[in-house]
Amino acid sequence: MLSPCPQEPGDIRSIGEKQAGILRAVFEAAARQPGTPTMGGAAPTVLVHIHIDDLLAGRGAGWIDGINGPLSVKQVEELVCAGGYQPVLFGHQGQVVHLGTTNRFFTNSQRRALAARDGGCVIPGCTVPPHLTQVHHVIPWNKGGLTNIDNAVLICNAVLICNAVLICNAAHASIETSG
Repeated sequence: MLSPCPQEPGDIRSIGEKQAGILRAVFEAAARQPGTPTMGGAAPTVLVHIHIDDLLAGRGAGWIDGINGPLSVKQVEELVCAGGYQPVLFGHQGQVVHLGTTNRFFTNSQRRALAARDGGCVIPGCTVPPHLTQVHHVIPWNKGGLTNIDNAVLICNAVLICNAVLICNAAHASIETSG
């Protein structure tokens, strides 16, 4: 039986938000499977739009084409970190000033190595197995962290979606509640 991360703060999401999180995890896991369809040889990518000043200041909103409603800056950062999303940063006149890269994703070989090394979610006491985790950069990719197994740990979705800050290194991980 799986248990949540023991240090996880109370999950205040609604039932609908929890169900959406489960559905997102299912789609993300399916997208990583071999044989997933591609577009011209590349995996389909969702563009996340945000004004560069909003991203740098941690305020404002972003958006995804075809999705009604804005995304908070925190949501934009989480989507880009999770993978499969590519940031598009806009300047003051609405011009594209940066199109983020998608080559920061961990390879299947790296995922297998991490599964062997970590054995599942690295949060002490968490029993979520490797196939239900995501690879997380210890030093965030957008802050110069490399996409290699020395800068990676496996963590479960409970850590990713709770109102907490992941504090980790390759040997140990914990979470601290924010606020």
